[in-house]
Amino acid sequence: MRKFILASAILALPGSLWALDSMYCSVNSGFIQLGMTEQDVKQACGQPLAQRKSNSSPTQKVPVTQYIFNNKGTGTAFYGVWKLKTGYGGVRLEVDVVDNKVISTRINGNDSNSFSVCGVSIQVGDPESTVLNNCGNPSMVNHTFIETEVPGEHKSVEWLYQQDQYSKPFILTFTDGKLQSIDQ
Repeated sequence: MRKFILASAILALPGSLWALDSMYCSVNSGFIQLGMTEQDVKQACGQPLAQRKSNSSPTQKVPVTQYIFNNKGTGTAFYGVWKLKTGYGGVRLEVDVVDNKVISTRINGNDSNSFSVCGVSIQVGDPESTVLNNCGNPSMVNHTFIETEVPGEHKSVEWLYQQDQYSKPFILTFTDGKLQSIDQ
């Protein structure tokens, strides 16, 4: 009964909030999770209502480290070892890093390919160490992920399921025979 209530509560939430990593299939009383084979999913959830080839490229979750350097609200901006008066605006610098390389930067929320507020010019593609060595310790570090296309040729197929007539349908996307995403 608890499993049913938990599954019902999860299904009641708007699907646009997230893509799930796992879920409960009430049809065959089984759990599914990313990485499972098509056969494993059929054992847990039964036959899908419909299948179709995916028109979109498959994506994967890639871990990102976000460094946030924030002195907004102070009267100065940091330029390496100098502090310059900026009024009361301050500067908020955000640097996103994947695989020890800068993949994007934002200054006060605006995208930028490079910046020099830390005393040297730092741009997309530079090593993570360049940012930390020149900008110092960040105000905040956020570990998250981004969705990026899987490189190369891959065959993706989408399966449509519905737990019962009162539940919202959900789509399972398989890439090369492995469960890649669960979307409600």
